[in-house]
Amino acid sequence: MKTNTLANIILFYLLSLSISSFAQDAGFKIQRAQENYSHLKDSTNLAVGDAIKYISLNKNRTSYLTLGGSVRVTYDNFENQFWIIDRDLHYYAQKLAFHTAWNFGNNFRIFGEFHSGLVSGDPLFLFTDDLDLHQGFAEYRTDSKNLTIRVGRQEVKYGTGRLYDLRLGPSLRQSFDLGKVIWSEKDFTIDFFYGNAVQLNFGVFDNTSNIFKKARPFQKVWGAYGQFTILPKIGEGINTELYYLGLNTAQSTFNDVTGEETRHTIGIRRFGKWGKRFTHNHELIYQFGKIAENTISAINFETHWQYQMINTKWMPAIGLKLDWSTGDGAANDGAINSFNPMFVDPSIYGLASINTPVNIFSLHPSITLFPSRKMMIQLEYAFFYRSSIDDGLYLPPSILAIPADDSVKSKDVGNTIGLIAIYSINKNFRFLLRSTYFRSGEFITKKGLSDEVFQISPQLTFTF
Repeated sequence: MKTNTLANIILFYLLSLSISSFAQDAGFKIQRAQENYSHLKDSTNLAVGDAIKYISLNKNRTSYLTLGGSVRVTYDNFENQFWIIDRDLHYYAQKLAFHTAWNFGNNFRIFGEFHSGLVSGDPLFLFTDDLDLHQGFAEYRTDSKNLTIRVGRQEVKYGTGRLYDLRLGPSLRQSFDLGKVIWSEKDFTIDFFYGNAVQLNFGVFDNTSNIFKKARPFQKVWGAYGQFTILPKIGEGINTELYYLGLNTAQSTFNDVTGEETRHTIGIRRFGKWGKRFTHNHELIYQFGKIAENTISAINFETHWQYQMINTKWMPAIGLKLDWSTGDGAANDGAINSFNPMFVDPSIYGLASINTPVNIFSLHPSITLFPSRKMMIQLEYAFFYRSSIDDGLYLPPSILAIPADDSVKSKDVGNTIGLIAIYSINKNFRFLLRSTYFRSGEFITKKGLSDEVFQISPQLTFTF
């Protein structure tokens, strides 16, 4: 890393800590580009934290600049990572983020965000990136706010993140270079987008999607995602999402096939609340297309039910989730039935990031507790089985880790218990503890791999 780059990072880190006494609303969002501080236009004598959210750019205060960012420090401890015996990792990871939003009236905005990820010891993929542009886009919105056009590098998250997520588990997030058109009505929103996925590298400003180069993009994406009501509402807050997503990858590997992949995904999601205590989510996805002249036909289904005891101490919420994704059938039959979760968060089934929704059937009972308004504790137990004995086991997002063969016919992948505890110290500081213990099943142990995996990760985040 260059000396001046390191100096700038340290300077930014110290600046962040020096303003830790911000007295601002805790209106921070997971996607920082979604924050809106226009309500501060007519405010005077703002505290420091609010003052940097609305820095006026003209006399009548119709245009303004917003500054923000975060510092996140994590200690990760892995034992037998990826089921490899004695593969133990212990490292400290630090992520720095800084963003600016330039708002010109009610119609035009420019947003930019820089990320830096540092890790003690050797560089780790998805954790290490000296410094790069994570987001940088221009956005135009009509006066009616019905139509929004956004062009540039940006984050994309849809639904529960089954296919497009932010990659919150690892230290560095996923972004895309694309154009997006958003049409919104009172009870209807639809996005249309086209572009390329950004590929991470370890250096300074070297992340690229090849969108402006002659070189072929590794992952091209396009699609339409809509949220609306297609059936009469039943109960409270029932919503429906329908979507089509396209993906072209230069080279993919599933079971017995490697080659260029063009995959089309159509899906429907139905979710909401019944009364004050009961929430539900159901999603059905079908995929088709080609991998190296092999025909794709794959399915994923998820259902998640949760009941919260709102008049009970600690307000426990009892949950049950079922997840099923198809795996491939017979080898060399000209068909591929392995589901592709595309840009799913690697920590979807636990922070150890060893399971992904490819050729997996899983059942997840859970309980969530709220000991106070500042604290949340969630415990989840999960059972994992291969959907097809003719397909292997995959690492996130869809990396074939343990191929299928005739030596092991068992579908038993293993069981896992996960813990997430979050404590909001104040408006700016949050402590998070995650841990995963995975007990391997017969399919893994008979392959000569570890019979257990353990991971624990305390994390402290400062946001401004």
